[in-house]
Amino acid sequence: MNQSLPLLPGYSFRDLTKTHFGYPTTLVYSKGVPLSQPIFSTSTKNALHLLDVQNKVLDREKAAELTYGPKRSPQKAVELPRYLALDKKVLRFSGFIREDVHDWSREEYRIRPVKVLYYLQDDTMEVIEPKIPNSGLMQGTLLKRHAFPHPRGKGRKYLWKDLNLRMDVLVYSTIIHITDCDQWTKEYLIDAGIELNEPEPIPPDPHQQEKLNIKRCKETKPVNLQDEKLYKFLTCDRKILRFYGMWQDILSEPLEMRRVIIQVITDDSMEVLEDHARNCGREPCKVLIRKQKIPLDRNELSESFPKSYLEIADGDLRFFQPQDLMTGKDIVVLGKKIFLYDCDEFTRHYYKTHFGVEDMESIAVAEKPKPIAPRVFPPHAGIGNWEDSLQNCLSLVPKPPKKDLLKELHFSGVILRYKAELITPLEYDKTRRFVITFYPCDDTVTINEESIPNSGFPGGPFLKRNKLVKPETGVPLNPEIYEAKDFHIGAEIRASGKLFKLVDADRFVLHFMEQHPEIYPENLIEIHRKSTTEELPSSDAELKERKDLLCMMRDDVIKKFGTSPYPLPSCLEPAFDLQYREKMNEEFYCANMPISPELLKKVGCHALLVRN
Repeated sequence: MNQSLPLLPGYSFRDLTKTHFGYPTTLVYSKGVPLSQPIFSTSTKNALHLLDVQNKVLDREKAAELTYGPKRSPQKAVELPRYLALDKKVLRFSGFIREDVHDWSREEYRIRPVKVLYYLQDDTMEVIEPKIPNSGLMQGTLLKRHAFPHPRGKGRKYLWKDLNLRMDVLVYSTIIHITDCDQWTKEYLIDAGIELNEPEPIPPDPHQQEKLNIKRCKETKPVNLQDEKLYKFLTCDRKILRFYGMWQDILSEPLEMRRVIIQVITDDSMEVLEDHARNCGREPCKVLIRKQKIPLDRNELSESFPKSYLEIADGDLRFFQPQDLMTGKDIVVLGKKIFLYDCDEFTRHYYKTHFGVEDMESIAVAEKPKPIAPRVFPPHAGIGNWEDSLQNCLSLVPKPPKKDLLKELHFSGVILRYKAELITPLEYDKTRRFVITFYPCDDTVTINEESIPNSGFPGGPFLKRNKLVKPETGVPLNPEIYEAKDFHIGAEIRASGKLFKLVDADRFVLHFMEQHPEIYPENLIEIHRKSTTEELPSSDAELKERKDLLCMMRDDVIKKFGTSPYPLPSCLEPAFDLQYREKMNEEFYCANMPISPELLKKVGCHALLVRN
């Protein structure tokens, strides 16, 4: 309405509902071409649309579309391409080729039947000749698959419309006469509007007819099958007589009885096979005597035979026959004496049927048991423990040696200390002192050397903790090792090439021996008891005096000089009673300890009294 009034003040009205004040675009693109767009307001567009709807009369199709929705369009048929629609569709024709023969007077021509295949996919053809046995001709694919050229036009090729029955196809100067086709080819050509000729048969080949007319005759002669090898082969083929025997191999050291299998074949030949036991270590070849005819006795000839100038032929010898073999007999086969002790069930049935032998007894043969070869192990190389090294010889995958867990739990934490000295003719080795520690939980031993000042030997570890093997046992598989019963005062122990003699022990060793009489005999316990009680104080006063002297010495050293610059000797520890006897003098008088002369003199006199 505003557009019908003049554009003058007072004639224009403001639209209070308007929210978009942008200037509309006057150009629009339709199919890539810019076009002008008429400018209408929103109210004008709605009015024009309402007027158009009111003036339009709905037809039946439009009403149906508004009611039921748009009409479905019919589905279009899917058209396959030519190479897919005609794939594996072949026209098959039958025919023949008449081939003239110029090099043989008895044959003028040959008839060679062929199959002509036409591939509709790419309009190619192929000619195949079926193979005939004993024809002497190169048959098979005569012309490979390709487009055959047509003789009537340059560049033209044979199409399926050019093929029909009773017609000649000229291909590379070769005439192929088509006589028939299969049922699918007939239907395809008739549907295409081609009128087919009547089929005709393929003419016969003169040469093949001549071969069929030849009468095959074979000259026969009477043969006495009872005396021929053919009769034995036909009646006894795959029938083998099998015997089991034993023979003594005199060439082996020591003499050995070996099992063999004797097989008699249809032509009276024999074969001797060895029956190897499993894992016997022999070669896998079992043939002892190859298949051949074996004579009974080569020296058994008639007296009139001229041995001096005539060789022995096969006809002069008598060979083994089935009736010469029986269980329980000894036979000589090429110098080998074999005892037959058994046979299989077929052999028993064969002898019962042909020779009337009812019982082919089976004799039990007991072989002498072979001595078990000793297992020889290499000596221990000295690297690591001998038990761990031995596991590499017992199995491919070494396993850790088994431990006695009950013994470890029972003697856990038990330590036995012994004082030892070397048994040697060298004077400077006689002054050395050692402490041997034995662990009953796993029978291991450690040896430590005491440090004696000005002796030339620094002391320290002499032997690390391990098991000691007794020198008189040289069997590496199960050697004898030193055990708890071997450690006592007066015993001799060999370790690292040295011979040690145990001269003293801890007081705990005596208690341990008294608690385990099943390990130590009574005489050893008595020896330890005497050596220990001699050094014990006679009364409680003497024991108290000794402890007081030790305490005074410790206090004097700690008070004057402390403990860090001058560590206390181990003999001052009351619990370590093994070194009471001789260690006192050595450490007190030779260690240059800062002790007062009066106290040192007093302790020295007391030690002399105790020793005396």
